Amino acid sequence: MGEFNKMSCTGKIKNLVTTRNNPCGFILPDVNIDRLINHEIGFWANDVTDGLFSDLAVGDIVQFHPAHWTKRNGDIQLIARKIKSRMSGAIKFINVDPIKQTFWGTIQPDKNWLNQTDPIIFFRNSFKEQTLHKFIDFCGQSFNQNLLPKFIDGIRVDFAIQYWSNAKNQNFTKVAKNIKLIDAKSAQSPSTLSSTKLVKDKIINLLDRIEIVSNPLEFEDLVFTLLRLIGINKIYKYNRNTSSGTADGVFKSGNLSVIYDCTLRNPYRPHKDQQIFNYKKQLRSASSITINETRSSGKDFTKTFINPEKREVWIITRGETRIIEEPDKTDNICVREVSIESLIDVFSRKLDAQIFGKLDIN
Repeated sequence: MGEFNKMSCTGKIKNLVTTRNNPCGFILPDVNIDRLINHEIGFWANDVTDGLFSDLAVGDIVQFHPAHWTKRNGDIQLIARKIKSRMSGAIKFINVDPIKQTFWGTIQPDKNWLNQTDPIIFFRNSFKEQTLHKFIDFCGQSFNQNLLPKFIDGIRVDFAIQYWSNAKNQNFTKVAKNIKLIDAKSAQSPSTLSSTKLVKDKIINLLDRIEIVSNPLEFEDLVFTLLRLIGINKIYKYNRNTSSGTADGVFKSGNLSVIYDCTLRNPYRPHKDQQIFNYKKQLRSASSITINETRSSGKDFTKTFINPEKREVWIITRGETRIIEEPDKTDNICVREVSIESLIDVFSRKLDAQIFGKLDIN
């Protein structure tokens, strides 16, 4: 399989197929490739490198590398690889309508996409609900005053792009969607917010960057850090150099013992089913988990985690938190998919709470 000199192209999602074991989609390139005119190019879900396949929608604009794929019968087909659906930039303008309780604005993209230097428009519904609350909370009372232009240059965002049809003139406009906050300059925030709240918001905004990480090892390290920040002290991260095919770590919180594994794959089940079976077997077959490790000093040590009555397997993803396998009568082990967004939400609630008790993942 060869790429065209690592050239990058942009195009529009024309179709998405989700009713199969390996979801796929089709892109209509902005330019003709390999002398093919108006030819849709297919791609697989696991070639989406910077987001979730499930977040894509027909009409989204993506960047990709064209490549040749040799089929089993020897035929060569043009496909798309290294799909990028998101880009970053800074909010440059916001127009607020306090009567209708809505707003719109523009984002100046970073120069990391081909031909994407013009401002991108966004609306209130360009934000997911949780990010929308954070954004409005950050702006505070500025939505009812003329303070926004004084600090909006400090708001950096990560977003996807789609075409929006203007019914009046039948023109198509590029519009941002699924906007996520990257960081905001607290020094430019309105004085209506307390310094304590600014610190909390800045911490959460920094943690939100985990949702846009594309390197699996970096994602694994950041998840471990986030679990520690949540307050899980009895946690062990396996040595990735000697733990091929094993979980990323294990922790104990109260009467809960968890083996966890991080993945950016989407879908992940074809790659994780056997490992999930092994993790359950490990929890089921022993009353404790013993870990052998060598410290930086060269000395070996052994750490034992006693399995309490409640045991779970977590697959930590950028998807949605849900139960994958209910506990049965034989082992009473629950398997969950836990979204990184849920863990960030737990940490956010911990920052605001006067008393923080058990680990509660919704």
